[in-house]
Amino acid sequence: MWPKDAKGLVRHLNEWSKNELDALERPEAHPGWIVSGETRGWVSEHKRMLAELGARIRWDPEKQEYVLV
Repeated sequence: MWPKDAKGLVRHLNEWSKNELDALERPEAHPGWIVSGETRGWVSEHKRMLAELGARIRWDPEKQEYVLV
């Protein structure tokens, strides 16, 4: 079961492969990398749930994780 609160959802989202997440958010930094559909679905569903909660996130390339803004 996925978390229901924004902080928990972001924590859960960040459990995914850092390389895949970074390639999705910064494709220019990963030429030739093809992000999996599973990764796209994982991120999209988390972003959708966070939007329903009124939460906004951004990718922090230095930390290699999503953060609440």
